[in-house]
Amino acid sequence: MEYLLVRYDRRRTVYVNGKKAGFTNRSLRINAGRHTVDLGEPDNYTPQRKQIDIAGTTPQAPRELDFVRNE
Repeated sequence: MEYLLVRYDRRRTVYVNGKKAGFTNRSLRINAGRHTVDLGEPDNYTPQRKQIDIAGTTPQAPRELDFVRNE
């Protein structure tokens, strides 16, 4: 299991490979490998999605991704 922390300025659902995986600003557990991460609709954030390779994380040192709300 790998650990992912997706940051955003408010609570949003996090989608990994098109499936709900949890919420922003909380550590998520996902399988190692290549994944596409986004925050779903409305798509008022940048970037629209991120493709990541994840491996070698720990609960104390998750992979971190940042999304920014569009004004």
